[in-house]
Amino acid sequence: MYSRVQWRLAQDALNAANVDGEFVTFVAFEYTNSGDTTNRVPGYGHKCVIFRDASVVDDPIASDASGATEYAPSANELWSMLAGYQCLTIPHHSAKGVSSHETNSTINMSTDWDQVNAAFQPAVEIFSIHPIESSSAASWPNCSL
Repeated sequence: MYSRVQWRLAQDALNAANVDGEFVTFVAFEYTNSGDTTNRVPGYGHKCVIFRDASVVDDPIASDASGATEYAPSANELWSMLAGYQCLTIPHHSAKGVSSHETNSTINMSTDWDQVNAAFQPAVEIFSIHPIESSSAASWPNCSL
């Protein structure tokens, strides 16, 4: 989790890199709420929280209190905390399943579709290549990166 200073520096860098008509940047963070299948702890999924303009939260919102200034233990609580901001939350582990690239494969990274908010979450990521940084291009012959 970013410190408030790191979060502010990231915002400054993104805003400085934005060039109207040429290159668009968005201030964003990932909300990660993974469940644990062993202990039957529900998770609400991973969401990219993307802000439309410079009006952003003071700190990225975490899913638990460990080291976080702001936290929301569920997707519904996340959306309540984002009320008043122009932003999107895009789930990017949309199917059921456990992590295949984590050491602990009991981590449920799925989106919980019982918690839906069309105002904040009008789109969903359909396909994601994880972990692309450790794969060779030959593994994905039809994907131009």
